[in-house]
Amino acid sequence: MDNLRKAIEKMDIVTVDAAVKYSGLSRKVILDFIHENPHLRIFDEQEQHWVNENVDGHC
Repeated sequence: MDNLRKAIEKMDIVTVDAAVKYSGLSRKVILDFIHENPHLRIFDEQEQHWVNENVDGHC
């Protein structure tokens, strides 16, 4: 999970599908991990929205 966290933080991985392919984990496990780490954000292609998106850094 540490490698996955680092890849998401660096934005090497930005979608749930990419995280599943990278880690071999299920969508549910990935989404649970993201929800447990609110500083991480990822795009959920099935729901068509960012998880943990906020307005920090937006104009």
